[in-house]
Amino acid sequence: MKMVSLAVIGILVGCGYVYGAQKSVSMMLEEAQYQEETVGDVNVAMSLYEKIIEDEAARRPEVAKAMYRYGVCLAKKGQSDKAAEIFKDVIAKYEDQKIFAMKAERELEKIGGNGTGGGTIFTDSCETGEDVPSGWEKGADITGVEYIWDRQAGSDGKSSLSIKKTADKYFPIAEWRRTEKYDGKSKKIEVSAMVKAQDAGKAVIDVLFLDSKGGWIKHQWISYIGAKRAGDKPVTHDCKKYSGEAEIPSNTETVVVGLQMYGPGQVWFDEVKARYVGVGGEAIYAKALLHNKVTVSADKSPDGDRLTVQYAVMAVCDELKVPYQFEKSQQLGGEKVRQYIDPIKFVDTPADKSLESILKPLGLGWETNENGLYIRMASRSDNNGKLRAEVLTAEGWKLWQERKLGPAEIAFKEAIEADPNAEGAYQGLGWAQLNQGKKLNARNSFEKCVGINPKNPAALNGLGWIAKGKGDDANAVTWWEKAVAAQPGATAALAGLAQVYSEKGDNQKAALYYREILKYEPDNSDAKAGLAKVSDKGGANDNQTKIQSLIKELDDASAPPFEALNKLVEIGEPAVEPLIETMKTSNNWQIAKALGAIKDTRAVGPLIEKWGNADFEPMNAVIAEALENITVQKFGRDLGKWKEWYRNSMAG
Repeated sequence: MKMVSLAVIGILVGCGYVYGAQKSVSMMLEEAQYQEETVGDVNVAMSLYEKIIEDEAARRPEVAKAMYRYGVCLAKKGQSDKAAEIFKDVIAKYEDQKIFAMKAERELEKIGGNGTGGGTIFTDSCETGEDVPSGWEKGADITGVEYIWDRQAGSDGKSSLSIKKTADKYFPIAEWRRTEKYDGKSKKIEVSAMVKAQDAGKAVIDVLFLDSKGGWIKHQWISYIGAKRAGDKPVTHDCKKYSGEAEIPSNTETVVVGLQMYGPGQVWFDEVKARYVGVGGEAIYAKALLHNKVTVSADKSPDGDRLTVQYAVMAVCDELKVPYQFEKSQQLGGEKVRQYIDPIKFVDTPADKSLESILKPLGLGWETNENGLYIRMASRSDNNGKLRAEVLTAEGWKLWQERKLGPAEIAFKEAIEADPNAEGAYQGLGWAQLNQGKKLNARNSFEKCVGINPKNPAALNGLGWIAKGKGDDANAVTWWEKAVAAQPGATAALAGLAQVYSEKGDNQKAALYYREILKYEPDNSDAKAGLAKVSDKGGANDNQTKIQSLIKELDDASAPPFEALNKLVEIGEPAVEPLIETMKTSNNWQIAKALGAIKDTRAVGPLIEKWGNADFEPMNAVIAEALENITVQKFGRDLGKWKEWYRNSMAG
């Protein structure tokens, strides 16, 4: 689009005038935004933005901002095509002005202008299809699970996708899933759904990322429904929106959206929406750039023979390609921004260190927002890292409770930067990372937390669940016992202990821990159900004796065929550990068969290890079948793929 050409009258290209011209452009920008956003006179604002764009004295950040705002004004007037042209110009011509290029890209996505990423993938109310809604497929057939296309229950329209689970076990996972091609450009994916829950133990919205060969890269739970941790109560509620987003890893070719059910109960999903999200996060990006190194020198300001604080900071910002905010700096930094300082020279120095050397001696600091960097007076938080850490930690927990796990992780990390001994920040960081599936990072954060306070029950509990997830029950028990010793009412740790001993068949110990939970939480339905379950199974010693006898019977050629196998499968979880232990020295394929039928994830690693040590028929065929039953993965006889999948998705 052609802009109105302005006559250049009386412009003096000399150092003495540039500062005045700079103020004029700065004031015009401020006036234009005031007219646009406060007064609501878009036409007046557009005329001011045009003047700035044509002004030869305007700096590139100011022109980029003016062009971006001009495009926003066009969009407000309903002139989407012309707005798209402007946003594309900003992206193409002002790529070095990262923040405004990203903001233009985001606006372009909103009006459907085909930016470098973003846009709707699908919006589905599950109204059309034959046996299942169009685009969706059921997960594995699982005993105790019903996949329902409910034509009588919907938040929008009449239909929804439902999963009803009566089986009291988390694995294998029940899910409705939808596979979509990645656009190859976007940085994130956002998924939302209206969800109704009835006594839901645990359900999630999951996103799985696959490479060009269909190989698993990673998955992420982006929103939880129901119980988030062991010991949490099931939930019942009418339609409620759940949403979240995940960063898309490199080499992604395909994205699988999964509506998953783990614990018992029933959930309904409707108005399922997925969209790719562009770069975003302008303020975070600007802050990240401050870690880059700069080489810059300045000995005087354009308006005189000496250098002011403002122009020293501007020199660093120009090198970084981060906009500098005059108005906010003069508002929050006061007269000090115009104070004279000695010449500056930085060679390959981190930008934040350069800024600190300029500003800190004068009692000044800086911040970034979506419009760039500005100077401010140093706050109490600059001189009191503990206070700043407390504020950031509180912010992190608030974000964590809202399931905004990525931003929560950033807040906790910033708290640790402010106070390296912030126990609560390490604790929060561990849970934010663990809830995103970053097990190794979470373990590191929890260990640092325990290093500061060896009796932090939440961190000890977290380490227990990480160990449990790896199949290391012995270490899990050690961590949980420490958590309970530190805080006798640590019900999540007590639930872990009860679960381990229940799985081992030690029902007396399991009952002890379930009763301990009920002492602190008398209405805990999971603990009540667990106590009833282990009480029904009788003595632990008798059960273990029976299991060992049945395992020996597997090798007895005179015994009725498969009778012992079927009885072990009927016993279920308590038989898993004895079967795994026996499999280390036995090549009886019925052991693998039993583990596959029980479908307990603790067996995955040992089965893969056994395959590597006993690669013969029928053992490898039975192990492959068992692994598919437990994990719902389809790698067949390819041991290499099973090892890679286990390493990436379970062993971390």
